[in-house]
Amino acid sequence: MTHMPFSLKFLRLLPLLLCLGSPSAFALIVTGLYDQEIVVQGQGDAERIRAYREGLTAVILKITGEERWLRNSAVERAIRDAQSYVQEVSYRTSSGALEQRNFISVRFDRALVDSMLNAAGIPVWDQNRPTVMLWLSVQSPDGRRELLSADSDHPLLDIVREYSRLHGLPLLFPLMDLEDRRQLPMDVAWSLDDEAIRAASERYGADAILSGRVLESTGGDLVGCGSSCSVTRWRPLTVSSRTSSPMPTRHWTASPRVCPVTTV
Repeated sequence: MTHMPFSLKFLRLLPLLLCLGSPSAFALIVTGLYDQEIVVQGQGDAERIRAYREGLTAVILKITGEERWLRNSAVERAIRDAQSYVQEVSYRTSSGALEQRNFISVRFDRALVDSMLNAAGIPVWDQNRPTVMLWLSVQSPDGRRELLSADSDHPLLDIVREYSRLHGLPLLFPLMDLEDRRQLPMDVAWSLDDEAIRAASERYGADAILSGRVLESTGGDLVGCGSSCSVTRWRPLTVSSRTSSPMPTRHWTASPRVCPVTTV
């Protein structure tokens, strides 16, 4: 069986999360969808045009949610002519401990961008985004298991957060306080028990729940974990009635589930 790096598998979940439909009472308004900051080497014309194209590419990904639309011919033309969609521009310089970096902040014209996408028949995801609760269990090469929280020091969080940022997808992480540990012991979390995970998620009021388990390999190679690691395990459960990336040097194989929240 061939396994995929965790980040590549995680990308496949986006269309499932987008199927949540109309936002519920817990949806968040995501701001800055048409704004993008890009690192530049200077303020010359060529560098500015490159930044415009990179920025519009990022904006289109955020407001459509799917990378496949970037290969649409109308979108490709728009990106080549990205300067026509620019509304505001500003520069700033950040002086770090090792180097000075220059940035250009670009705001793209929402009406023009949306009009281009609508004309191409590409759906635009509005700023009301479903919140997704993430329960991610990791087993290290020595067999130790950890249920990740927002404060965990683990490279997988960098992958997930970067994906969330690029796609404008609000993610919630467990606090992993006494209540979480009582509701969802490590062995139960590792078993991907749907009902236990739903119960532990109630306090967070998320629109959808994403759970997964990850085996970390030794030496950067993927490790198998039986049929549960098949990509076929990326599946949605019953749709809720409430709702109408650089890779690190280590690699992962995962078996996740998406559980839209149910209501009585």
